[in-house]
Amino acid sequence: GQGLKLSSGASQQQSSAAASQDDNGPATFELDETKPVTSIQLRLMDGTRMVARFNPGVHTIRDIRAFINMSRPGFAGQGGAPYQLVTAFPTTVLTEEGKTIEEAGLANAVILQKAC
Repeated sequence: GQGLKLSSGASQQQSSAAASQDDNGPATFELDETKPVTSIQLRLMDGTRMVARFNPGVHTIRDIRAFINMSRPGFAGQGGAPYQLVTAFPTTVLTEEGKTIEEAGLANAVILQKAC
């Protein structure tokens, strides 16, 4: 896949990305365009809104968290304050981070980053 550089200055960002974590290195993001794709709107604690694209049957809630952490180095979650991922409506805390986006019913969802 094609890597994309994420800018930190924009108030709204779009990325064709999905997350995977390697135990020996930082998170990398790739989207398989040959598989189904969904967009998820992320609303971060600092007011930033981002839209990220994921493969719903492959990527997990943990991958969404890794995407946020990679998009905001030094921000909450990487040495900063801990946070939760919460659905917008109905409000549900996403605790089962191993579930795929499809299993959790998060396709085309809005997910909020909330301080613990």
